[in-house]
Amino acid sequence: MRINPIDSEGRVDLAAAMRGAPDIVLMSKVAEPAQVAALDEEVSRLEERLGLPAGATELAPNIESARGIMQTYAIAKASPRVTSVVGSTEDLAADLNAPRSKAGAELAYARQRLHLECTAAEVLSVDCPTPSRTFAAARPMRAMRARSVTRQRARSIPPMSQRSTAS
Repeated sequence: MRINPIDSEGRVDLAAAMRGAPDIVLMSKVAEPAQVAALDEEVSRLEERLGLPAGATELAPNIESARGIMQTYAIAKASPRVTSVVGSTEDLAADLNAPRSKAGAELAYARQRLHLECTAAEVLSVDCPTPSRTFAAARPMRAMRARSVTRQRARSIPPMSQRSTAS
């Protein structure tokens, strides 16, 4: 379930989402580890209030800015609930004021850094697809690469129940 940032309308989004006992909550516009810590606290409070199993809801911070990319590892380690980190490339390109190209070279470093830091933090890196029709030709190649990396990473990441809670 996707929610807005917890420090804006995200609390209302989260309260509504948690009534459905989601497996994972994806919060947009994450740029600081403190945002993930605040989300973790709110999810814990709602799990208790709603009678949901404590710690069952996973978190997936969505990084959409240069500041967030620079802190990916810390964001991934901000809560033991984080099992993946999502990189929103279109929002990142806008933050960088980077003209888009079909090959996407302007975002290559950011994508690689996100993946590197997620791997070091032992969480799954998720590269959002390119939504623009202009870049439709690049999608199949990116999708094949993403599926390959995702399969490899998914096999190497233990289930949340088997992960250490120490950060």
